[in-house]
Amino acid sequence: MIEPPTPPPELSSAPEVLPFDRNRSATRPPAGRRLWLFRGLAVLLALVPFLVLEGGLRWLGIGRDPALVIPSPQEPGTFQFNSDFDRAYYGETDLSGPELRPFRLPKPAGVRRILVVGGSTVAGFPFPSELAFPRYIEAYLQAQADSGETIEVLNAGITAIGSSTEVDVVREGLAVDPDIVVVYTGHNEFYGPGGVASSSGSLSPGWFRALARVRGLRTVQFLRQVFRRRPADTPSRDLLEVLPGDVHIPLASPTFAVACHRYRDNLRQMAALAAERRVPMLFATPVANERDQPPIERLDPSQIAPLVIDGQRYEFKSFDGKPASGDTHDAVRILKAFHQANPAHPLVAYRYAQALERTDDFAMARDLYQEALEIDGCRFRAPRAFREIVLTEVASGDGDGVATLDLYPMLGELEVCGAPGRRSLVEHVHLTWEGNEAVGKRIARGVWQQMGRTWEESREPTRGELFERLGTLPEDLLAALVLSSAVYQRTPFREGADAERLGKRLAEEAAAVYSALPDRRKALIDQVPTSAMSTDLLSTLLSRASAPDDTELRTTFLRAGLRRRPWNHSWRDELDRLPGAPGM
Repeated sequence: MIEPPTPPPELSSAPEVLPFDRNRSATRPPAGRRLWLFRGLAVLLALVPFLVLEGGLRWLGIGRDPALVIPSPQEPGTFQFNSDFDRAYYGETDLSGPELRPFRLPKPAGVRRILVVGGSTVAGFPFPSELAFPRYIEAYLQAQADSGETIEVLNAGITAIGSSTEVDVVREGLAVDPDIVVVYTGHNEFYGPGGVASSSGSLSPGWFRALARVRGLRTVQFLRQVFRRRPADTPSRDLLEVLPGDVHIPLASPTFAVACHRYRDNLRQMAALAAERRVPMLFATPVANERDQPPIERLDPSQIAPLVIDGQRYEFKSFDGKPASGDTHDAVRILKAFHQANPAHPLVAYRYAQALERTDDFAMARDLYQEALEIDGCRFRAPRAFREIVLTEVASGDGDGVATLDLYPMLGELEVCGAPGRRSLVEHVHLTWEGNEAVGKRIARGVWQQMGRTWEESREPTRGELFERLGTLPEDLLAALVLSSAVYQRTPFREGADAERLGKRLAEEAAAVYSALPDRRKALIDQVPTSAMSTDLLSTLLSRASAPDDTELRTTFLRAGLRRRPWNHSWRDELDRLPGAPGM
């Protein structure tokens, strides 16, 4: 009988049980821990080249510093806001703002510092930042301040940004040691970089800010520069044309709901950041032009179905404009019928409001102007929901240092019907001279109250004193009107109702300001390109006023400039050298 082969020893018996070694078990990590330790080391080793490259680029000074607060080249020992801060949030396009004003850190004794955060309205468009409402805040508060007390308002407004970016502006802006933070925002929630309907991409706010931090790395900047698709000298399209991804957003749409949710959460995050540092915060409601800005969404009046009223057939396009005075009451009756038949049509609501205002039914006209804005699918103007969020859902009311301020009633009072319009807003959302003054004064009073101080009306500066302190020039108003009229030449505004008429009206106002200028100043402003009007008009005027007979004119410009930028030593030195032109 053939016996089966004997199996190898390791297979023929049970595994040998070794005695438990207490020391060995304690010193050797479990297999799972060893695996994760190995993975962690592998990741660190993979990051070494990146960290070396990042450190090398920083050491060599290659790339832009993404921080908001940086050392100022204007005056040794001071700091300023970084004009390149916004590039991490939108890319290579340089958005205007924040104001490059030097300030000292640590904050000197006796200085009361206010940080103002927001978009282009805060930045000042269509005026320079030195004439935006934060400067009016400073002028009003300085008039209220005690002797030896300096008011310093730092303008961190950046064109086109929304609240998702402004969370980071507040986070980094707290480094300037403000006594209070003022936030005015809401118009860029849909179309600003990272906005819910923006063509630049709509990530959640957290991911959007995380991506911005990655873009701010020098290595990423370097790689983007190497692989950029568009040559650096290729002219960019206007932001108004580039940013909107969806210009028809219904009031009841998911997109609108997401925008409200993000806006609320971002404002609460700003409040929490300030509360951590025990810095008071004041949120002001965003206000848009309701009365003198028709719906921006492209709408065809001929698509509205005709109505038969009292046996007569009417077409809406016959009433698509302000009715003649003799037809006003009849127009109200007919437009009411069109509104009842088309309750969700923004242009019908707007025309009905215009007709009601002409019959002095101001309360109903105001409500319909508001309604027309609410149902306008093009969301370049903050809706009423944002106002309600600011007033009811941001401050907890438990002594958290957060206050709110409703600007709508104050700006509405400037118009007969009570709806904010052309007196305070030059186009859809940006403030006029009068609007900047009114908003600056109202916020200044709110700031003073939150600081526990008493406002004295007898110490308020007059308008003439304000203009003198701020160094305003007629050329500033002319440039603002020119820039605003250009808005109606761009998509989507040029496709909205009354765009041609609105642009023409602004152009006529600009022509009136131009005609009042002396001939030499006309010749100088004729040499200023539109691009310079929106960046640094005053410096451009000074560079052009170089003729031998321009001494008096240069003196005027230099004095205005030093009112705006008292830290500009070269301007001060030149003013001191000019014959017959003593310093400030």
